[in-house]
Amino acid sequence: NKDQIKFELFASAQTGRLARRTKVADDNAGDTISASITLDGMTRGFDMGRDMTILEAALDNALDAPHACRAGVCSTCKCKVLEGEVDMVANHALEDYEVAAGYVLSCQSYPITKRVVVDFDQ
Repeated sequence: NKDQIKFELFASAQTGRLARRTKVADDNAGDTISASITLDGMTRGFDMGRDMTILEAALDNALDAPHACRAGVCSTCKCKVLEGEVDMVANHALEDYEVAAGYVLSCQSYPITKRVVVDFDQ
């Protein structure tokens, strides 16, 4: 039956399943986001664009954030959102309980509040 069928995704150029939100969560957010990212026990703050994923912003700011597929499939880029809100447009890897606990795939997550704090170490 349908519940017994399993599938795996192997391509890294897959598009997300969800459309990005057109309205931001914070009306005063503007185009620049204040981001704070913790990785390997160090926290770095910087400004990022609203059109960048959390992973792209981390890599652009010389943080060696873990990643592999960049398609929301492998979960290598998993991080926890501690403050703010993001829009995760694809999720082929995280379980519902992980998402409920605040975990996101940074390669698929766009900030929608004027400040976002994430932690790759948790």
